[in-house]
Amino acid sequence: DEKIIAGISSGLAAYFSMEIWITRLLIILISIIITPPAAILIYILLWIIVPEAKTTAQKLEMKGENITVSNIEKTIKEEVNNVKNNFKRFAKSDSYKKAKTVINKSADATSVFLEAFGKIILAIIGIIFIIIGSISILSLGTILIFDFSVFPISFSEGSIFITQYAHLFASPTNATILLLGIFLITITPLFLLLFAGLKFTFNFKSNNKLILLISLFAWIIGIFITISFSLLEVRNYAIKENIRQGESTYSSKYTCFILETSSQNYNNNYLNILEKDNQRTLQIRPSIDIKRSYNDSIQVIVTKKSRGRNKRNADNNAKQLIYNWEIKDSVIIFDPYFQIQAGNQWRFSEIDIIVKIPKDQKIYISENTEELLENISNNRNYQKNRMGNKFWRMKNDELHYVKKP
Repeated sequence: DEKIIAGISSGLAAYFSMEIWITRLLIILISIIITPPAAILIYILLWIIVPEAKTTAQKLEMKGENITVSNIEKTIKEEVNNVKNNFKRFAKSDSYKKAKTVINKSADATSVFLEAFGKIILAIIGIIFIIIGSISILSLGTILIFDFSVFPISFSEGSIFITQYAHLFASPTNATILLLGIFLITITPLFLLLFAGLKFTFNFKSNNKLILLISLFAWIIGIFITISFSLLEVRNYAIKENIRQGESTYSSKYTCFILETSSQNYNNNYLNILEKDNQRTLQIRPSIDIKRSYNDSIQVIVTKKSRGRNKRNADNNAKQLIYNWEIKDSVIIFDPYFQIQAGNQWRFSEIDIIVKIPKDQKIYISENTEELLENISNNRNYQKNRMGNKFWRMKNDELHYVKKP
């Protein structure tokens, strides 16, 4: 237990019940008498040959004591006392005091560094929160108060602002109150983000509980308003109604008919917002399907679709959809958009056009018209965006590509 190199001296002292310093002194004297090299060789041999006493029983055996419970208990107590005494001596030593001082100073310095580093991190987070919160609140505020946005939403060929066009999709009253509810839902967490940023950066005193309660109340009010008036608005979509605008029949006296789209107000957008006489309305692209006619005439069937809170309201909404087409000789010209009458709202409004072609009748589909097509069955399995600027012939129940007119 008290070895310096291999524990030979301490082992001999334990075995002969002597003080360790006596055995060490004897070993030194013997080494002088038999010469140091021989003494070193004998020491190494004893280190290799003599087994190390590791367990309590081996240590008792080494001391020449009987292996009994009382002796084992006595040995364990002595070892524990030795450890305690050694620790007490170490605790009173200058090395321990110096080490303790160094550790305390290191801990204090580390604590100061971590505190300063934490404050810097909180300040950086606070500044980020302030920037995000301020920009978001400014943008939302300008939308509702000044009817424009710092970051407008890109749409069609220009930019739109929610407050200006919300009434095109919901009744004016519901749209206004819904926007207020959405504003409360979105502005509340942004306000808390800004507040947290200011708190992190400037560390000022405030009634945090009161601010959180007011914010939570405003957020719950916003949710309640949004859900309530969304349910009111959903009622306007309850019933769907289809109205057939008309069915026009044309004699197929021409060898080829051309399906063309008028160029007026045409662009590649599915939906446009039209502003005229300080009124805004929606323009939406119709859909064209081409099917076989089972007589010798070409038929154009236009069906208007819309929804409403009841059958009468849905029927009225469908009737007020505005759409035009015309035929000039062998050219059938379709408007690229139908229009929702000013003052009305979009209610899943649609215009479906069916063009029925007799068997073996040839048609030409212009490039602009392909944007209005449904995915029409054809022998090339072309998608609609590849059917324009080509000639086709009706065969059975699908169109067949014609290479040359």
